[in-house]
Amino acid sequence: MYKQITESKKNTLYLSDFIILVGTLLEDSDQTLPSFIKNKLKDNDTTIIYFSPIDYNRIKDPNIHFIKYEIESEEAILGLLLKYFLNNEDDLIKKFIKELDIGYLSAEINIGEDEFEYIKELSKTKSKHSIFIGNDIINHNKIFNIITLLMKLDSNTFFDVLMCNNLWSKYKKFIQEPSFTKELDDISQLNDYNGTIIYKYKKSNSNSNILIGSQTLAKLSNIKDNDTIDIKLSVDIFKAKFILNNNLKGNIGLWIYSEDIEFSAYPYQNIKIFEK
Repeated sequence: MYKQITESKKNTLYLSDFIILVGTLLEDSDQTLPSFIKNKLKDNDTTIIYFSPIDYNRIKDPNIHFIKYEIESEEAILGLLLKYFLNNEDDLIKKFIKELDIGYLSAEINIGEDEFEYIKELSKTKSKHSIFIGNDIINHNKIFNIITLLMKLDSNTFFDVLMCNNLWSKYKKFIQEPSFTKELDDISQLNDYNGTIIYKYKKSNSNSNILIGSQTLAKLSNIKDNDTIDIKLSVDIFKAKFILNNNLKGNIGLWIYSEDIEFSAYPYQNIKIFEK
């Protein structure tokens, strides 16, 4: 399932006892990842730091540390991880780290500096460290800077960086260029995501659309469980059934979309909901 920035490293995730997950949902459509996480936790020695904008962690375990972040913050998270875990810097990284406004970035992405310090402390008792990056960043507007950050993390920290097949395949040519030649861009400001938001969850096995949401989302949109709704996404309108899920929190809904819909954008999108 996994491809690695350094291809010679094999079975890295399986050997790791400290894993950071970014850009993936533990209840995603590829069930290999959740199953793997469950199996890894059986030995009680594995610590998992799970970054996600979606509070929907159904794998309950004290060794999973969930950290919620603002949508589109993947670039900033990786930049801050590079700052906190850097153990080998070149001139390009020195310049990048020097210009990082740590306090501003932490406030922008809603993750305190103390949380990054805590992650660093947790890592000190572990022997094998990995970062896994998932499909969510494939169409991020700063994808090339994100990949460059991943490459710097792989070569300038003790983390092994791994990525899903789709991400590897799409950007393989860029990834295989020498990382030391790549300059890091400044971290961009986040776009506004207000109101009701969808996350591209997975394709439906039929021509129907389903939106899974929390009580918060239902109240925001004035809808209830099993309602038929219209979802306005940009200029398009899609008919869907709303399913209430009490395990889900916040204003982000999980969209199971029909087979005839092509969705190639960043997976989080602002929407409007109208009851039929």
